[in-house]
Amino acid sequence: MVSSYIADIQAAACRQATFLNFVFNMNNTNLYSSGGRCAQSSSAGSAAVAYSMAYYGSQAYLDNVEFKSGPPLSDIEQGCEVPNTIQTTVCGGSQYGCKLGGLAPWTLSPRYTDAAVGVQGWTGDSSCAAGHTTSAASNLAWLQQSIVDDGTNNPTFSYPTTAMAGWLCQSVQNNNLCTGGSGQDGGQGGSPSNDCPNNSSTQGEIFYAKLTSNPNQLPQSNYSVYAVQGCSGPEGVEDGTVPAVVIKGVIQGGTAAIENDMETNCIRPAQ
Repeated sequence: MVSSYIADIQAAACRQATFLNFVFNMNNTNLYSSGGRCAQSSSAGSAAVAYSMAYYGSQAYLDNVEFKSGPPLSDIEQGCEVPNTIQTTVCGGSQYGCKLGGLAPWTLSPRYTDAAVGVQGWTGDSSCAAGHTTSAASNLAWLQQSIVDDGTNNPTFSYPTTAMAGWLCQSVQNNNLCTGGSGQDGGQGGSPSNDCPNNSSTQGEIFYAKLTSNPNQLPQSNYSVYAVQGCSGPEGVEDGTVPAVVIKGVIQGGTAAIENDMETNCIRPAQ
């Protein structure tokens, strides 16, 4: 007998959440015995950790989280729907926790480009960003599978005991080689894709804006969203530089900055 299966990336994220729970929250002393309980994740992996916090309770035991280039599934509807004229500004105004180091906020679309094929499979809907007008049913289903959904599955966005840092590409190293996309050379969705910006920073912004939308329920002080300059590719935060992180007078590269943040904040509070 073949069982029926409905693709739902929000539901499927229970697998990664279960793994985190198995390692950190079930007294598995062979896997974890002491110290900080922390996660470092990149791109779609950062979405997995964000899902685990919003829907599966991992914020109750994770002490620190590093989100690199994402989470890119924050609002799947905004990534998939057609037509799509949405523009999102990353760290605009005086958004809590943003650390730009003198760089300007930037504006891009949250629309999926190269990632659309993967999202089509994960959500079971081949119309995602496929060029023709999407249906109201598809748009709603994508929203309900998002990290920042419409409240259908009662997400939690208050993480008072988890230190967090987001690392988002403000610029791409070889952007001068990017042609086409967004109506002009150097634009999102241009070619070659590795030299053009993508949706990872704007989808990430949707999540971070949600976390800071309630002034009476802000994240703890060890919460930051960093702009990374000159990424090696649209999600290559490790190889860029982080102007807001200066140690002994030297602007840090992405890898050093992320490692330093993890080392500083991956601490298990005294019980």
